[in-house]
Amino acid sequence: MASVSFLQWTSDNRRKLLTSNTSTVDFLSVKVGADSLEMKQTGSGASAYFDFSGRRLGNLADPITSSDGATKNYVDTLVVTGGRVKEGILDPVQLNNTQGIRAAMVWRAANAVPVAGNTVILTDGTNTGTWTFAASETANNPAIGATVQNSMANLANRINLDSAVWGAIYLASSLDDLGVGGCVVVYEKSTAAGLSTSRIYGTFSTPANAQVIAYNGDSEYKTTGKVYANMPSADPAAGRFGFRRQYSALDNGEIHLTLSTDELYTANKDVGVWFTLSAGSVPTATSAGGGGIQGKVSADSNLGLVIVGGVLSVVRRTANTTNIGAALDISASGIGVRTDDTTISADATTGQLKVLDAGITPAKLNTSVAGNGLTGGGGSALTVNPATNGAIAVGASGVSVDFTRSLTNDNAGSITATQVVYIKANGHVDLAIASTANLSTFELGLVSAASIATTAAGAIVVRRGAILSGFTGLTPGLDYAVSRTTAGAIVSRTALSGFLPGEFLYWIGRAISATEILYNPEFEMEY
Repeated sequence: MASVSFLQWTSDNRRKLLTSNTSTVDFLSVKVGADSLEMKQTGSGASAYFDFSGRRLGNLADPITSSDGATKNYVDTLVVTGGRVKEGILDPVQLNNTQGIRAAMVWRAANAVPVAGNTVILTDGTNTGTWTFAASETANNPAIGATVQNSMANLANRINLDSAVWGAIYLASSLDDLGVGGCVVVYEKSTAAGLSTSRIYGTFSTPANAQVIAYNGDSEYKTTGKVYANMPSADPAAGRFGFRRQYSALDNGEIHLTLSTDELYTANKDVGVWFTLSAGSVPTATSAGGGGIQGKVSADSNLGLVIVGGVLSVVRRTANTTNIGAALDISASGIGVRTDDTTISADATTGQLKVLDAGITPAKLNTSVAGNGLTGGGGSALTVNPATNGAIAVGASGVSVDFTRSLTNDNAGSITATQVVYIKANGHVDLAIASTANLSTFELGLVSAASIATTAAGAIVVRRGAILSGFTGLTPGLDYAVSRTTAGAIVSRTALSGFLPGEFLYWIGRAISATEILYNPEFEMEY
């Protein structure tokens, strides 16, 4: 690892380079920000760790590898909830405003209509209910239907009528996420803390004709959590219904997707109600498609808006001296610009607008621009007044800009063209070198005059953007800085080296030819 250097902001908001002479920089602790938040090492050796002094880390990305740290959001939404907002459930029938989320599992008849004597048994270890298919319906005897679907619907109906512990609903063609068509969702009518002990078993003359989708333990109702098998003929002894949540254990605002209806539900514990967030697919956002919820739109006729027959329209204001007046023409074909054919007219072929003589006259133009260095010449032409401070000069050939100021030389000897100077506090100049004390606080300049004797005044380039010639051996495209070895000299970026503490890197500009520099001084840093 190379040595590490740091840029420090000094008290006067200047940059200073701090160079380390080792491959690493050791800190006993690091304090950051206005509140001096501290990070330090606690412990030693293999037991050492980063100590954030009781502060939390924020604005972190989600972990990628197994050893990455995890954010609270990641834990809440992924580890706890299986990667969704919250767990999916089978059907809205599981949601209850006082019970919370009721445990459930799936039963289905497959392949053939049940026969007389086939049984379905529900138990939780304390309560047990048995339903036996028969030719006609009686208590605990669902009727054998003409189709498999009829038979399942009849079983769901009898469970609802006969049991105080369990309820059921027949779904004709849903739960695609579980890979099943028609089925019966059997659910507990009340919830309790802990895992559900409810399960389904029974006897069918052909075991494959009765199937269950079970959830071993507190498992989410989705494909990866299901156990899809033939209905067991004996009591499996352990609960096979999926997760349940008492209302008191729900997070306020948690969201669940129902697999049967593709709806989102959220728990509002403040009022004790489950709210529907969506109703299946999102409708087209048009009034005809029912996609928008109609609200109120206000239109101010004073501002040219009216509502007629439920349609928002723009109207032309025909008499208004403070706004658009009669400038807009509104018709069934659109909005256009009205012209008076005196000051503004529209071309009959192209439709483009043009200003007529009555609109803008030389006299009007002259009156508008006169002053601030501009005067009208006979009401039709404009001239520029020469500036009094020497920055802009007007001659027969045009306008030129003077980038120099006349400044006094404070150096003990003469200074000559292309040398770098700095403007001192007294307004005079002296030759600049990188070791000049507090060089970063001074403005630089380039000598423009051929020579300026000591205590005499002469032209110094001080305005950015000037192009100064007279140099030799420059490399076009390279930046040049104040030399650290020769007062008044410049050095290219590629030749910079050997800076010592207390010296300054101060750029002069960039070479645009072997003899010219585009003057653009910029302080870089203090060493």
